[in-house]
Amino acid sequence: MAPAEMYLSAMKKLDRKNVGVVYGNQFAAYERKSATIAKTYGINLVSCEASSPSDAINRFSMCANNIDTLWILPDSTVLTSVSAEHILKLAQADRIPVFAFSSIYLRNGAAIAIEVDKNIMSKEIGERIFSYLQNSEPLSRKNIYRVLYNNVILDQLQLRKSRRSEGSSTSKVGRYAIKYQ
Repeated sequence: MAPAEMYLSAMKKLDRKNVGVVYGNQFAAYERKSATIAKTYGINLVSCEASSPSDAINRFSMCANNIDTLWILPDSTVLTSVSAEHILKLAQADRIPVFAFSSIYLRNGAAIAIEVDKNIMSKEIGERIFSYLQNSEPLSRKNIYRVLYNNVILDQLQLRKSRRSEGSSTSKVGRYAIKYQ
């Protein structure tokens, strides 16, 4: 999973202020650390801690009126395909953009996903192995994450920023835009 700073930076760029976080026991420490970091971005994290997939749906429903964004974490104790689909539908109905950890959720209505770019990660692993075999210092670490945008959802929610991006390139894959930072 990408560092919290990547998600929070993207949220700040979209002027998000109150972000609900659906998580369970597996990601409680990540959520606590993220809440501290969020303050430096001017973002308030609204905890939606849950104990089961059905509880995650209920917790999101209870905090939906107090948030302007939802951030789902890959916590298998509360996020299943069924609970994720239900939460995404509720978020869409309430016009709440969802930040996810995988591009799979873009197809189901998430606005933005940040995930590991497997091609860059594979190349980095190969370079590190080569450096090890050559007994040399490994090259500097590359950013192995990519930010994907669901432009249809961003347009529906009127959240799309200008097409110009500084210091990064963007490519389109289907209806999704991928931004490499």
